[in-house]
Amino acid sequence: MKKRIKSIIPIYLTGAAFLVYAVSAPMYSFLHLAMGLAVAVLVYFLGNLVFRGKEVEAPIELEKSGDTATERILAQGRTHMQKLHQLKQQTGSSELKQQIGRLEQIAEQIFKHVIGNPDKGRKLHTFMDYYFPTTIKFLENYVAMEAKAVKGDNIQATMDNIKDSLMKIQQAFEHQLDILYKDSALDIKTDIAVLENIMKQAGL
Repeated sequence: MKKRIKSIIPIYLTGAAFLVYAVSAPMYSFLHLAMGLAVAVLVYFLGNLVFRGKEVEAPIELEKSGDTATERILAQGRTHMQKLHQLKQQTGSSELKQQIGRLEQIAEQIFKHVIGNPDKGRKLHTFMDYYFPTTIKFLENYVAMEAKAVKGDNIQATMDNIKDSLMKIQQAFEHQLDILYKDSALDIKTDIAVLENIMKQAGL
């Protein structure tokens, strides 16, 4: 998720413009005071158009669920998501950044589904207690080894193994999401069968 950070330059330009106007005009006059403020507002507006700031990667935010049991899961999930985002920022590997980004997206879908279906939270035990912590552990080790100036064969081999493992972890994340939607799929299938039966009885 991207977030734009505003530039501070328009604020400095606004202050400078008002100061220049104040030095050159009798500010004790209400008219000149109003004009000075108008100039400052105009400079601030134009400054924001020119200096638009920059976009940065922001961690995914999970909304509140309103359910006590689900909120305990989400609290842990927010911690994991924040750590995952930090590790994505720390690694210099563009490939790894993409892999982590995909894991973030899948995890977000998992948690959003649980927010809307609190009873599904009980199906996240393995995901929360093993898959997610293991993912973070692997990535922490990768980032630590990546930062070393000299990398021997063992270090490089371990880093490659972690990258390979992340592909399997992604499959585990996707499987977890699929499990959550399985019941919903069955419910929809049942509803369709009932609808078709009623329509058949009605001669449609």
